[in-house]
Amino acid sequence: MNFLIRIKNAIVKLEEYEKFSEEKLSISIMYFLKLMLIFAVVLAVAFTYRIYSDPNVIHEELANIDTAAVRNLLENMEEVSDFALYSALFGIVLVGFFSLHAILTFIDVVLISILGFLVSKILRINFRYLPILNMAFHAITLPVILAMIYLSVNMVTGFEVRFFRLAYDAIAYIYILAAILIIKNDLMKRQMELIKIGKVQKEVVEEINKKREKKDEEKDDQKDGKKEKKQKEETVETPEPEGSQA
Repeated sequence: MNFLIRIKNAIVKLEEYEKFSEEKLSISIMYFLKLMLIFAVVLAVAFTYRIYSDPNVIHEELANIDTAAVRNLLENMEEVSDFALYSALFGIVLVGFFSLHAILTFIDVVLISILGFLVSKILRINFRYLPILNMAFHAITLPVILAMIYLSVNMVTGFEVRFFRLAYDAIAYIYILAAILIIKNDLMKRQMELIKIGKVQKEVVEEINKKREKKDEEKDDQKDGKKEKKQKEETVETPEPEGSQA
């Protein structure tokens, strides 16, 4: 399935989550990593743009990233060209954002999958954990995209939304719960259809058996009729003994 189509289905087509649950875990993990890579690239672009628009904050912003690469960049920033400086800054921030947010988001995915697994047991759906984990990797799609937009705007403009994290978690939990309920509903419909099919098959078998019994009865009647007719013919053809009139 195309990556963009998968994103679309994960957001607007909850009925596709049953297909996601049946896929190999490696497919869901690759989807998650691609999603997080896009997330990190967008944030890195926003961060680099902020530094570019106000170079004075570079020391303040990079103070929280205490790595050898950052220290080397800060020490030699006056000796390199602007293009090399911002390219290096973009690369460092990209790796940092990807590593940090991939780990944090993976923890969210595990928590979402645990909740989904518990709900499936409560609803008496025979789900193993791995299919629910597959669905959780896709349930995080919309929250990740919203977080990507929000954090990018926040970096550039400083705009903040209270309780965004709460909304982020709530959306992911709603997706996984809705997907499980839809799957349960589909399973119930299939069971009802199987029951109806079973009833129809039973009625057809009974009808066939009745027809067979009727044909057997007709054959028996025909045989009995032939025997009676033959007996009558034999009785008529048998001559009377002589002297019977005396």
